[in-house]
Amino acid sequence: MHNLDKKIYNTISSDKEYTDIKKDLTTFYWSRKDKQIMSKIVENFTSEGDVVFDPFLGSGPILFSLDQSNKNLHFIGSEINEMPLAFVKFNLSDLNIDQLDDIKRNFLTFYEKYKNLYEYENPLNDEKILISKIILDKHEEGYIPKKFIFEGKEKLFVDKVDENLFEKLKISYQNRCLKLEKYKKIYDIDLLPNSRIAIKKGMKISDLFNAINFHVLNAYSKEFKSNSVMITFLASVLHLCRLTDLKSQSQFPFWVPKKDAVERNVLTLLKKRIEKVCKEKNDNTLKLELVTNFKSFKEKKKSVYLLSKPCQAITEKDLPDNTVDIVITDPPYFDQVAYSEYLKIWEFFCDYKSQLKNELIYSNREVEASNKENYLENLYHCFSLVAKKLKDNGLSIIFFKDSKPQNIGLFIGQMEKCGLKFIKTCHLEKKKYTYKQNTTQNTTVGGECLFFFKKCSIKTKKIITRNFENKNQIKKEIEKVILNFLKKNHIKNDEASLGELYDSGLILRLYEENLLKHISNSRQIVTILDNNLLKSKNRKYKID
Repeated sequence: MHNLDKKIYNTISSDKEYTDIKKDLTTFYWSRKDKQIMSKIVENFTSEGDVVFDPFLGSGPILFSLDQSNKNLHFIGSEINEMPLAFVKFNLSDLNIDQLDDIKRNFLTFYEKYKNLYEYENPLNDEKILISKIILDKHEEGYIPKKFIFEGKEKLFVDKVDENLFEKLKISYQNRCLKLEKYKKIYDIDLLPNSRIAIKKGMKISDLFNAINFHVLNAYSKEFKSNSVMITFLASVLHLCRLTDLKSQSQFPFWVPKKDAVERNVLTLLKKRIEKVCKEKNDNTLKLELVTNFKSFKEKKKSVYLLSKPCQAITEKDLPDNTVDIVITDPPYFDQVAYSEYLKIWEFFCDYKSQLKNELIYSNREVEASNKENYLENLYHCFSLVAKKLKDNGLSIIFFKDSKPQNIGLFIGQMEKCGLKFIKTCHLEKKKYTYKQNTTQNTTVGGECLFFFKKCSIKTKKIITRNFENKNQIKKEIEKVILNFLKKNHIKNDEASLGELYDSGLILRLYEENLLKHISNSRQIVTILDNNLLKSKNRKYKID
């Protein structure tokens, strides 16, 4: 344990900046981990020649850290959905000058063919000018423009103040949309209803786009359907091509605001992305060796072996048991991100298949629904396999975060059933602060939370049994445990955020006391802290 504590200390206390990490030029995905954090974990917890396994690869930010590392590490990643794997493969692929020239030439031909759909009368002269984006409000008859913003350094725009020109632009825009509306009926599909992610019954994929962008995106998809690189470019900007809010929040891809909806020029988005990638790709290709089977895996230096399947379907042939030195992964957290459902937009335009079946998720969707019990059962199957693949005493470092301590307790319980002993948590700060739709700033668990598990035979624990007479007695016991924890444990700088308190041992203590199951949400803990501690403006509690 002393060695682990030292590694954790080195990770959280290091101010080292990894300035030689390559840029990710294309990837878009949800819940991507910070490459600086991943590099600290790789540096402190891996050894030369280690086999590293990520059963929930996503878009693979860890690969940038493996590329940067001086160690010869071998990596295996499995992923259930095709889109993130497409980004990984693109980041690993070399493109020569001729290929880059072909990309630019092919796109320019497409661009010239469709740019007239985004050309409008220039407010300053008689020439045509490209629109950059349009701000719209929803009315009974649909989305109506309220502001036109043009391309160029001048940052020209036209709104209702310039009544005559605005009306002319609005009529021109509406006529184009009306003309292209028929294409929606040709290509459209129904979305699977799920009220939690804003998909109402009868909602279609075209409801997320204006008629012009929907037409251009379908044309691009058809034109380049056999060109995987061009489709990767489309995938990298698709989240910006739908109607978004002013801040382009990608966390809610099926939600379209009724006021101040933003519609962007698809061609400009693609053009900027392609130009940037063509300019910088060769300097940022990951120098890792992609192999196609486990047999050749360790014969290569810095090898990468990708499995396109759910991790619970991995076979002995894919990855033999007792082979993995360390697991570093970020599994889905209960109902927080509906990855496969979100990816239906990319499946439609990019033909990247997304799997609802076997997805680790807690979702009330109508097809392949998965309640909390299903999630926990699937979690058990996934990490039972992970435990088999790990060597004895192998370490699993798992990113896991939930504003409901009850859920954390269920997660830890499933891990221990799999033969992965819960030994430690640690907290890593993030520069960017975000909070979820179903929480407040006070109840959100900020930063990154790392849970450490060790593969070993777990002795049957004597669970602390408590016979509480009422909820008030439970509340008093929880408060007692929390306050005792604060008295007995040294907190760095005598102040801590909610997330820091959780990860400095409070969650472990509450788990050992068998109390997590009684704490349905963070508000219960926040109330205790607020009643007993002072809190600063930066949402940190003062610990005396």
